[in-house]
Amino acid sequence: GAGGLLKVLEEPSELKPFNVASAAALGVRALGMALAGFQTPADALSGKNGFVQVMSGLPDPDTVPVNPEGRYAIDEVYIKPYAACRYCHSAIDAMLAIQSRDGIPLEEVRSIHVSTYLLAVEGHDHAEVSDVASAKMSTPHSVAVAFAFRRAGLSEYALPVITDPDIQALRRKVVVVADEILTDSYPHKCAACVKVTTRSGAQVEASVDWPKGEPRTPLSDKELENKFMEATRFAGLSDQGARQVIEAVWSMPESATTLCGML
Repeated sequence: GAGGLLKVLEEPSELKPFNVASAAALGVRALGMALAGFQTPADALSGKNGFVQVMSGLPDPDTVPVNPEGRYAIDEVYIKPYAACRYCHSAIDAMLAIQSRDGIPLEEVRSIHVSTYLLAVEGHDHAEVSDVASAKMSTPHSVAVAFAFRRAGLSEYALPVITDPDIQALRRKVVVVADEILTDSYPHKCAACVKVTTRSGAQVEASVDWPKGEPRTPLSDKELENKFMEATRFAGLSDQGARQVIEAVWSMPESATTLCGML
């Protein structure tokens, strides 16, 4: 599965995405082993040497709820539509809502104020960005590109955008603060409120309780396909090859052998 230290919150690193890539690679390997007919335990999760016991270290993990609502963690898995740290996503969604509704010109922005929960502030409030890893952890950069491009994909965190003078200037107009109410509501909500003040003194704002991609706010199949296509284009895979992978995934399990061969 995905694993790795969050040292990236303290020091720049390009390896954070590798944690998820490693989990995906293990999934492909597991599929290949299953197709090859390797024998496995009938139940790898339970028992004293099962995954749940080993990873939890609790004497009777089956009686301990995963969260206050008692749901399993797998039911809480989200899919990130934007190329930033998840803590930045509520602010991105709020800014996208503002621009979709109001379409404020770049030159009219006096300041941008982001209120959110404490975890989304610490290590994420920096406006000075030197590289891709730093940009992906920066709410000011994330909000700035959402404002300017109405997107926050891989291209918006690349060096040409990071070093763009207009984006640099806009980042410096973004202030990120912790709100006590929003902090207390976490993790029941992952909220942010974004307020844009224009040069005329007018203020527009939008609030988001749950960012796009949560079980409560799921991506559509089309949005998921678009995310995959963007990532594969960025990696240099042809659209035709990416489309073949998509079709194989949607055809699982019948297409398992075909998919494994592709990957």
